[in-house]
Parts: sequence; structure tokens; C-alpha cells
Amino acid sequence: MKRLRRMAAGEFVRRLKAASEQIDKRFAFFPGAGCSVSSGIPDAATLVECEWLPYLRDMCVPQSKDVEALAKKDVDALAKEEFPQYDPMNPSAVYGAVIERVFPFPADRQREIERLCDGKFPGFGYAVLAKQVALEGGAFSVVLATNFDDLMADALYLFADTRPLVIQHESLAGYIRSTRTRPIIVKLHGDHRLSPQSTAQETAALKEEVERQVRTISHDRGLIFIGYGGNDHGIKKMLEALAPEALPWEVFWVGRKEPQGAIRSWLDSRDAVWVENDDFDELMLLVKEVFEFPDPDPSRLTKLFQACREKQDTLSRRVVMAVEATTDANSSR
Repeated sequence: MKRLRRMAAGEFVRRLKAASEQIDKRFAFFPGAGCSVSSGIPDAATLVECEWLPYLRDMCVPQSKDVEALAKKDVDALAKEEFPQYDPMNPSAVYGAVIERVFPFPADRQREIERLCDGKFPGFGYAVLAKQVALEGGAFSVVLATNFDDLMADALYLFADTRPLVIQHESLAGYIRSTRTRPIIVKLHGDHRLSPQSTAQETAALKEEVERQVRTISHDRGLIFIGYGGNDHGIKKMLEALAPEALPWEVFWVGRKEPQGAIRSWLDSRDAVWVENDDFDELMLLVKEVFEFPDPDPSRLTKLFQACREKQDTLSRRVVMAVEATTDANSSR
């Protein structure tokens, strides 16, 4: 396996800035679970290793006199028994198999994904990425994601004052247009509230209409993977099905290590560039500086809350006055 070309984070960001100033050069972002960690959602490796496998161990302990000893059974040993392909150096590779084993019923899987996503708000990294995605002209307006959460959409509304078109179900795939310059988010595996696709079988292939429409928006863009594990075989099939002339601009892999997952061979075939980066938020700080994005401005939301409070006070005074008028009328009779 050949090594990917490398590029320093600083050069990568400066090249994106230069690209944003060219009319015909556009990119799609592909943020993975690693981007959501600083917003409070664990990545796939953490979920498998620290939450789901220990839970499975506890569920599998038989009722016997040796319960206490069995409960302390090594998680890696259990994982290798249950999932022969398990690699402790890359636990996220068995994400689909583990979630199906731990939560064998679709309703339970959806409830678990909702638990992970609900109540989470976009952190600093997403706040900056939203500014980049919302840039006028649409240089970075397309976001393709396997994440189930709403962090990207929320960040666009909160920090960029933009409402994106969110394709969260295959029934909406027809609204994917390559000519759109306003932000569009395509949730390739669905939404945490709408039958999320999480098992190995469910993610083995994308919905046909979604895949077809994604191909249409890939003909004039480059692709930036960031915080993504690259273990989804459905994503691999989608990428391999792209025509040779698709993605005419660069393909970047942004992460702390070279990709070893399912899509590695495709990245090799596209002569992808590895941007070595340990931390999504730190990279976005660099983006903020190079693109000269202003600090988040709370005044818009402050005005919204203030207007709501003023309306409430006005209504309250009106109700009090109406009650007093009724009381005076009744007392004068």
C-alpha cells in the first residue's frame, strides 16, 4: 500500500482560502463522528470500546455463583469471541456489527442514537465550519455526512444565520441540486429521528435515489473528509461508482492518521492528500484566522429573546387592563 501524499494543516487551509476566491472551484465537506466529539457526542471507537462492549459483557453474564468474576471479564476477550474481525487498534471498524448485537431491535437502536444526539449543541469547530459552508458563492455549500446528529444544521442557523436544506430521508433526495449555492446537508445514513441506518447490513449500500443524486453534485467539486473513519462499505460503493471525471478537484483526508478503512483503496485511486490533524476544533481555529471570520455575534439571538420578552410583557399588560376594565364595569352596575 502506497503512502498518501501529505500536506501541512496550514497549507491546506490557505489553499482552501485561495479556492474560495475562484469562481469555478468548489468542494463538498464530509464530516465524520470525530467532528462531533467536542460537542458531546462520542465517536464510534469510544462507543464500541467504552460503552457498548462493556454493556454487552454485562448482558451476557450468566446467572451463576461466578457472576462477579464473569462480570469483570476482559472486554477485548469478549469482543474477539463475539466479533472475530475485531481489532482493538481500530474498534470503530466493527461499529455496525456491535450496535446490532447490543441493540438487536430497530426501536432500541433508534432510542440509543436519539440518546446520544438529543440535547447536544454545536461547539466551536462547528461554529467556524458553518461560516465556511455558508460563504457566498457556494464554494463549500455541500455537506455529505454519515452523522445522525443536527450539529451542522444547528450551527448554520445559530452562527451563520442560514437555514440549510437538510436531506434526512431518501424521499427528499429529489431536492438535491448541483446548482444550489445555499447550504445543503445530505444525511447519507438518515437522521436520528427517522430510521437511522446503523448496522453493517443497513449501511452496506446507500438508498438508490440518494446515491444517484449525490453523483450529480460530485461532478464539479473536490471532497474533504474530516473526522471520518472511512469504514462504511456503502460509502465505498458510492465513491467507486463515481465516473472518472467526477470530483475534478482535490480529495483531502483530514485526520490524525492515514486511513486504513474500507475507502482506503479508493483514496489511493484518487491520489488523495492526507492532512495530518489531531483536533477538529484546532483546525477550525486556523480556518477562522485564515478566512478572517468574525467572532460569533450573540446580538441576533439576544434581539430575538428580547423581542419575545417585550411581546410577553405587552400581552400581560393588555390582559391586566382588560381584567381591570371588566372589574370596573361590573362594580359600577
